[in-house]
Amino acid sequence: MSLSPGKKSVAVVLVVSLLWLGMPPLARAAVIPTDTLIELEETGRLPSAVATMLARADVRAEFLTLGVEPRDVESRLAALSPSELQRLDDRLTALPAGGDGLLVLLGVILVVLIVLEVLGVTNVFTKL
Repeated sequence: MSLSPGKKSVAVVLVVSLLWLGMPPLARAAVIPTDTLIELEETGRLPSAVATMLARADVRAEFLTLGVEPRDVESRLAALSPSELQRLDDRLTALPAGGDGLLVLLGVILVVLIVLEVLGVTNVFTKL
């Protein structure tokens, strides 16, 4: 049984394509440097940490009073590069949680003056 040249070429194409489909794709494995792995892990963690901080109700309320929509904040956050995201995370964690401490300083000074007054070292409150 012999095949005509047209059928023979179709058969060759079918055999080659079936063989090609049966081959698994090549996998490339390489060692990932520790620095790259740490960077990949941090860039995956930072957006969620910053997004959590910016999703708080008081922060959203402040954005709304400034005229910034929450969806605009989310889109800008998604557009940040990893280095910009790291700087934002560093600035957010460096902010004081309860204020700048001026009231604490005034309270400490008042307590010191009261203690000195009670001990008789100064006469601050009797002169007032």
